[in-house]
Amino acid sequence: MSSFPYPTAVSRDDFAPTEEEFNADAFLYTHHRYASLDSLLKDLKRLSDSLNDELLNLVNVNYAEFIRLGKSIDGGLDVVNSIQVEVKRFSKQLHATNANLTSCSQTVKDLIGARKRLLSLKTSIKLCSVLNDHVTNFQTLLNLDMDTANDESLLQHLKNLTSLYLSFSHLFGVVSETHGDVVFVNKILRDKIMSCKFEFNAYLDEVSQNKLRDRTKSSEIILELLNIYKITGRESSMTKLAKR
Repeated sequence: MSSFPYPTAVSRDDFAPTEEEFNADAFLYTHHRYASLDSLLKDLKRLSDSLNDELLNLVNVNYAEFIRLGKSIDGGLDVVNSIQVEVKRFSKQLHATNANLTSCSQTVKDLIGARKRLLSLKTSIKLCSVLNDHVTNFQTLLNLDMDTANDESLLQHLKNLTSLYLSFSHLFGVVSETHGDVVFVNKILRDKIMSCKFEFNAYLDEVSQNKLRDRTKSSEIILELLNIYKITGRESSMTKLAKR
């Protein structure tokens, strides 16, 4: 026994989304073929009014949220602008600090270079001073009158002269190699040293000639002279003197 067909009201569930394309005729026939047209119109109007109210409420709520969001963004923009200003100021300070550091670094390098040059000059002055003292002492010692000195005094005199000679020769080599551009070395010391070497060689030849005349009495001095000639690279000169 079939039930009596009662008309059903149109509801929101009737319009639930499906995969099939909506067909009005099929929809009305399937769900509301027993309902009157007035009843369908009332149901649709009621459903439409309900949807309109919900849509209006949704818009109002979202609009209020939108207004609050806009206000929060406005406040955030002030913060962003403030931060941007600070960032720009910090960037300028950073560039200025970097420029100062670069300048300071260059200044330090210049100072280190100047200090090295100053130390080099100081060393040069000390070496030149010591060298000049050695040359002066050598000249003073060389000018002493040793004609009447005994063999012991003459022997010590020769040793002192040779020691100073070797000392200033070595120092002059060091100074010429490391500070050869110093005017005092090139124009004063060099000439004095060359003169001292020439005078020393002449003095050695003179003493050698005198002592070789009586070799038996001056054997110790002659041996010392041989050693000096060997040290100074003038062995051949001593040989020539001995053959005379």
